[in-house]
Amino acid sequence: MPNPAEINSRIIFDIDQTIAAGVVAAHLTQYNSAFRLGMSPTEILEADSKYALTFDVPQIQNVRQINEEGFQRIRAQIRTSPEVHLNLTPIAGSQAGVETISNSFIHAGYYTVRPAEVEQASHQWLRTNNFPEPDKVVICETPLDKLRKILHDHILTDDFQLKNDMTNVILIDDGLPKLIEAAKILTKEDERYKLGLQRLIIVGFGNQKEKALEGTIIPDINLRALRLSSWDTNEVSGLIARLKTEPGAVQPNS
Repeated sequence: MPNPAEINSRIIFDIDQTIAAGVVAAHLTQYNSAFRLGMSPTEILEADSKYALTFDVPQIQNVRQINEEGFQRIRAQIRTSPEVHLNLTPIAGSQAGVETISNSFIHAGYYTVRPAEVEQASHQWLRTNNFPEPDKVVICETPLDKLRKILHDHILTDDFQLKNDMTNVILIDDGLPKLIEAAKILTKEDERYKLGLQRLIIVGFGNQKEKALEGTIIPDINLRALRLSSWDTNEVSGLIARLKTEPGAVQPNS
């Protein structure tokens, strides 16, 4: 484990679609049964690999046009089902990647947009799949709520000053575009959030569309963005090396 006196940058991980795979497939399986969609297991797996969101699947779009109320009722059941969340599978290499990164920075937890009803299932899933510090789960309502909690938990004091010995906080998350929008909303609410955003680095996981944002500072909000397209060992090592040279990082003693 790192010595906090040497490296005190903190690392935070998202769960769904960042370290946990099969979210779309798990949801589709339930919708398929509830609405008798007639999708085969192969079709469900193909949809999982093709679509980032269940909302984008054509069969689900058809269901919503016909029966939005029924869809929302089943959706609520799925989102609060511990069984559904326990049946997700780790993304290839994610366990080793999370452990490797956590050995280079202070592990500050898993911040996830999930209902409170599945908090214990989230702990259990992390523990079952050997992820480090599985009890460090913070349930968030929205990406905006996630960003606000990270800033106040780890970067800013109640009076919007930087916390003592604050360096960088790094969030690895597949939802980079939504988090950028959330950051813009926060700075409109209170410009003092810009001070905290200068200490936040969001590593966009897996989404090739965000490649152009790699290494950039998002205008007006001082938010830095990097990328991690997979949990490949070489990519993880490269990310760690990059993060240790980012402004605000604390270097280990030579």
